[in-house]
Amino acid sequence: MKLFIIIFYIGVKASLESCNKVLNNLILQYYVGGKEQLIQAIAPYIQVSGNIPWSFGDYDACIRKGYSYSTVVILNSLYPQPIGFCHSTDCTSQDLEEDSIQTKVRAIIKASHILDPYIDVDTITYEMKDPNSNKNLHQYWTGITIITIIILFILSIIDPLKTIFSNKEIIQYGINDSIESIQMENKEPSLFEKFSLTKNYQELMNLQTLNKNLGIFDGFRSIACLMVIFGHSFIVFGGFVQPYNFIRILDKWTYLVIGDIFYAVDIFFQIGGFFIGFMLFQNQKVNQLNKKPLGVFLLILHRMLRIWPCYIIAIMFHCFIGQKIGGGPRWYITDISFQTQKCWQNLLFIDNLFQDDNFCFGWGWYLSSDMQIFLSSLVPLLLYSKCRRNGKIAIYILFIITLTFSILVSFQYGYTLVGFDILKKGYFHNYHIKSYCRAPPYYVGLLIGISYREHKQKMETTFGILNQWAIKSKKYLIFLCYFFGTVIILFLSLGWRGLQVSKDRQNYGPQWIWHLWNGVCRPLFIFGLSFLIVPSLIGLYDIFNSTFMNCAVFRLIAKLSFCVYLLHYTVITVILGTFYETPEYNFQSQFAVFIVSTIVTLSLALILHLLVEIPFQKLEKQFMNYITIKKQHQEKLV
Repeated sequence: MKLFIIIFYIGVKASLESCNKVLNNLILQYYVGGKEQLIQAIAPYIQVSGNIPWSFGDYDACIRKGYSYSTVVILNSLYPQPIGFCHSTDCTSQDLEEDSIQTKVRAIIKASHILDPYIDVDTITYEMKDPNSNKNLHQYWTGITIITIIILFILSIIDPLKTIFSNKEIIQYGINDSIESIQMENKEPSLFEKFSLTKNYQELMNLQTLNKNLGIFDGFRSIACLMVIFGHSFIVFGGFVQPYNFIRILDKWTYLVIGDIFYAVDIFFQIGGFFIGFMLFQNQKVNQLNKKPLGVFLLILHRMLRIWPCYIIAIMFHCFIGQKIGGGPRWYITDISFQTQKCWQNLLFIDNLFQDDNFCFGWGWYLSSDMQIFLSSLVPLLLYSKCRRNGKIAIYILFIITLTFSILVSFQYGYTLVGFDILKKGYFHNYHIKSYCRAPPYYVGLLIGISYREHKQKMETTFGILNQWAIKSKKYLIFLCYFFGTVIILFLSLGWRGLQVSKDRQNYGPQWIWHLWNGVCRPLFIFGLSFLIVPSLIGLYDIFNSTFMNCAVFRLIAKLSFCVYLLHYTVITVILGTFYETPEYNFQSQFAVFIVSTIVTLSLALILHLLVEIPFQKLEKQFMNYITIKKQHQEKLV
């Protein structure tokens, strides 16, 4: 390890000439005073530098003393091994990667005789990382982002300030008469009222359940939201610790639970599909589409306008603010998370179609997949407007096609279980983010949503049969739903324990079974979840669906869930990237990161929800009403 102490004494400044001069002085110093004099010269830097792989020394002390700090990454080992070093300011990290410089460095190391005997000086390779190399990038866009946030904040406080200053007039002249009050209530809110921080906060904190039967979805949406934070904190945490610490937990019970966290996105897909089926497949909208099929373009526009404002602000915050919030010896690891070159792909919802690791806002793949699956569901919607049976058949066909793709891709690449496959190279691009592999849970939710909508419209459906059964034997039906739902979920969660603890996973049982498992486990999980939802949908309330899953905390998190999803990865990355020392990778450490990440994410999500999501929802609604009313007026004139 002393190899790198000598390397980093050469330090960081701008020119190769300066770097060469220092190298020559070191060589001369060695020949004049020997090894002892060389060690004495570099002693101030050794004290605040790392001494073993994954050790980063005292970063703050190095900077306070006026030195420079870099991280060297040894590439010869199975996994890259970073070491933090404090050094003088005579060479830059880029200088030390020059061939001419490296030749002199290796000569100095050989002459010193302090190199670890297990390291071959002639063959060792390394990369130099400057933890703050990207701090000065995108200054223009950083300024734009800050100005945008300031403008949004100013817009949000104008109406509350106006209300405060008008209180004196209210006290002096009394309350307006009832006619004026009614006129004010019917008046379209002004721009400042739409952005009003106080009004939006009151709207957020209105946690009354409009439909008790659907309250259980708030619970599952909130749980899925927390699962996503926990799962991503696990993945990101793994990139900041020593690999052997990460590998050694793969056969523990805690990892069995962690591996099942990845079903969270499938819960989001099912909920999204359900509400599309419940909201869009109602008689009024179906009849409108039957008359005006081009109305689907308004549905697409409506969905994009709902997503874009928060999405754009979140991308700007992540790429141009988040990159500059953190720092420290390990901050260079976060560089790949702050790519900005291809953010346009995210805004067009096509980023999951490219095989590229240099993506912008990597977790945005869910929004792209959800949008793509939503677009596919418009085909059954149009068919449903003509013939209900054909629309449902189209959904069944889409389910079978996408499930087949999921199975075929699993067999093609040899995927087995998400808990292990997430670590495999190529899994993310080949399977995890592909809408044609992740769509089956969405279509299950879509079918349930359509069936429930038809039940509400007094049509003969499965829910009607279950409702009649519930009248005769309520407790028996509740027991069966919870029993089958729990058994399916527990089987999928614990059934792969044997493969997990096997020392030879490649030969544990017939591999085709595990490939098939990966292909069908997600829709099976959603089937199990659907059993747990059914009692609430038919009005069979109990402590689980009406009290626990429909509690105020879950309803609040459900309202913030979109903003939480957009911001959580940025928060996790910044928190873990600013650790000065490598933490021990265990369940306790990960749970601590999860708790802190959740608290910070919910706080930021609250701000994004109040300043952006609610105001722009109101603006979008006004815009869509304007388009619709104007179009209807033109048709009447014609």
